[in-house]
Amino acid sequence: MIYHFNNYTLKNVLFLILRSLKTRNEINLPLIKKIFLSGTVSCLLLIQGCLHVNNGDLHFDETPPDINYLPILLPFIFGGNGSGIPITDSISLTAAHVAKYDYSNVIAYHPTCDVALIEENNQDRNKMRLGMIHSGEALTNHGYDISGKVVKGEGVYIMDVIIETYPECNYSLNTAPQISGMSGGPVINSSGELVGVIHGIGYEPPILLEKGEAVHLERYSYFVSINFIRDWLETELEALEE
Repeated sequence: MIYHFNNYTLKNVLFLILRSLKTRNEINLPLIKKIFLSGTVSCLLLIQGCLHVNNGDLHFDETPPDINYLPILLPFIFGGNGSGIPITDSISLTAAHVAKYDYSNVIAYHPTCDVALIEENNQDRNKMRLGMIHSGEALTNHGYDISGKVVKGEGVYIMDVIIETYPECNYSLNTAPQISGMSGGPVINSSGELVGVIHGIGYEPPILLEKGEAVHLERYSYFVSINFIRDWLETELEALEE
């Protein structure tokens, strides 16, 4: 799907957004900041000519888990979306690169990984149990595509690796396909437990932690393991309860 914008169109879209945010001559500055940051990211994507990226075949999820749809700027027109994972009645997990640009209030960012906690109304949503996964075990990536439907990709967990963008965080390499919009969505094991937060798609062979050598696969899909961020997550949730 190719999007074409000229400067006139872009200026008018941003003008209409700013005008809609004015309430009694007051402007929501934090939201405006996110909008312009989102616009910058979207412009970079538009320069590449396409906002729709995937690394394999996905399927619509007939019985999807409860997931948050997180719009970025104006989906379908100028922007995109991410996904979130309800963990309490008012808090969700998502990818940090989604939290920076969507409209949610950010509670906390993980210090080294692409993970964040955001405020969401999850009172009517089911919350998944936290679990673990071992090398070679089956998993499923879940998240929203650009049409607003939940899709899933099936594969197996390979091993933890190092990627250049987050060298101080262990990322979990898996073979399940992903698509734009799934970032921040849940990775679920065969027992229906939450084992990770989707990070995104890679294009270069990562370095295996145990062997220190590159691994070559048909596709590179990454998530942040719940096991790796569990201590941080528990600490943040306990602090919010005080």
